[in-house]
Amino acid sequence: MEMKDILQRFEEFKEYLNGIDLESIKQKHTRAELKEFSKQLYNVKVRSLAYEVNQTAEEMKKEEFPQLLGVHRYPIINEMEFLTENQKIELDKFLVMIRKGGYVSGLWKISNKAEVIKKIEQYLIEKGVVEEQFVVNCPNCSGERMSSMMNTEEKAKLEALLSKEPSWERYEELEGLLHYVCNECDTELNLEKIKVQNIKYKTFLKLVMERDTTLDHA
Repeated sequence: MEMKDILQRFEEFKEYLNGIDLESIKQKHTRAELKEFSKQLYNVKVRSLAYEVNQTAEEMKKEEFPQLLGVHRYPIINEMEFLTENQKIELDKFLVMIRKGGYVSGLWKISNKAEVIKKIEQYLIEKGVVEEQFVVNCPNCSGERMSSMMNTEEKAKLEALLSKEPSWERYEELEGLLHYVCNECDTELNLEKIKVQNIKYKTFLKLVMERDTTLDHA
């Protein structure tokens, strides 16, 4: 059967369904009959032809472009020799689900080994796929952010400021960078005396590399 014939039949069936007057059916049948009719309709397994056709097209695309079956959004992943081929593919799929500027978490889906996850994170940082971001956590409960998100340079500036001798100017600058009271446990930072060694950070990984879109419209 030609595709145009199939489409025509679909259009005719759509028109038939759109023409059914539910109000008229309601007037002619009881609620119990309508409930039973509803069950009968649910039991009719209508073939999802649109889905099947799309799946067939996807299979044809993979036959035409076999590279789609491997790493192709972030080709740099192919250089990660400490991962299996399957882990590389899963990492490629995982990263593409995160928008540029979003934060990478859940790498345990790629490996349940802490040392492997650490290697993945370090590699992605070194290759410029992700960028480290930091927030200052409460030194007491670690449950409250006591600063805005900072990149590596901003973190270094904060630490340089913390290394200076206490002064009114230093206090004013720190007041603009740090929240001095934790809303979780009421711990208060002494911005006049606080030093680098008193600071606790939580690290985040921000996705900054654009993915390869060459095969997006294949």
